[in-house]
Amino acid sequence: MRASSVVKSNPSDGTRVAMELPPDRAATFINRPDPLRRLIPIPYSTNLSCMGKCVRLETNDPAILEHLVDLFSIYPPSAEQPVLFRWRIISEALPEGTPFSLARFAFSDSQLRYAEFGQHNFIAIDIDSRLAVVLVSEKLARDRGSLTYPFLDTLFCMCAASLGFTSLFANCIEVKGKAVLLLGLPRSGKTALSYLAAKRGMRWHADDGVFLENNDGTLQSWGGFWPALMREETLDFFPEIRTLAKSFYYGDFAFRRLDRCSRGFQSLHPPVEPRCCVFLNRNAGEQVRVTRLPLQYFRKRLVESLLFEEDLHFERQQNEVLELLTELPAYDISHAGDPAPVMSAISSLDTSSTDTA
Repeated sequence: MRASSVVKSNPSDGTRVAMELPPDRAATFINRPDPLRRLIPIPYSTNLSCMGKCVRLETNDPAILEHLVDLFSIYPPSAEQPVLFRWRIISEALPEGTPFSLARFAFSDSQLRYAEFGQHNFIAIDIDSRLAVVLVSEKLARDRGSLTYPFLDTLFCMCAASLGFTSLFANCIEVKGKAVLLLGLPRSGKTALSYLAAKRGMRWHADDGVFLENNDGTLQSWGGFWPALMREETLDFFPEIRTLAKSFYYGDFAFRRLDRCSRGFQSLHPPVEPRCCVFLNRNAGEQVRVTRLPLQYFRKRLVESLLFEEDLHFERQQNEVLELLTELPAYDISHAGDPAPVMSAISSLDTSSTDTA
């Protein structure tokens, strides 16, 4: 009998080597349980530039490689950066007619993070070893929209703190050349206001997630690669979205999924420096009302806007970003829903200094 070979990865540099096995061991090795698909050959790999950081992608599916390279092309190159994380994404075929679910179930421990989407798609992340093992059905892998959101968006967000980012549930737009963070509860009008800004020629930097890092005392804000999700009521103000964005259902919610890149709302995505924070509150029947936030209340609202409750070893990183944010001016804007008067109010805000009262 001939010896068999198994391809293994060198964890130090990511190179791949063939390991020869004698016949008796080969059968045992090849037939043993492999829940993490560690024995599947992974012939495709590349480094991705992800918000100025370098992530190593390894996959058995050339379509996944092509899609991720396209997604991350919006970020400036990071060729000189060290690899900070490895994403091992395995695609496998399932019996014809097997459905896939977008309902997400997730949990985390001190060093482990896990998310599953139905029975056949999951993400498992070891924070200590900076390794993500991802199993995705071939059907989901070919549905680029659903693969991007909510699947790959979940993968990135679960790795964000390890890449040096503090994540806020926020949008980011550029008004009069200054980056403004838009914060608030769901349905407060963040995406509608961002879309209006883009229609008026302003930059729409981030939707449904802002990723901040402390760069030697200066804040840098990045936006995600995923599409914008617009609720159906947004069509009351922007009816053209019916033709620009496809319907998308997530749980009991109906959205319009707008690809910002293909519509010209997002191109090469460098970081921006936030200059102001605006908390939106939507109240039926109320005219636009602007209130300057005192510092103590501002801190509380920022903590409430964190995208995740991170592990304790990210506490210092998070606190540094929050301290820099509190140096910015902050406002609360209540409105009835129409984004146009809100945009006028934001355009007239004083962004020179924060209120320390």
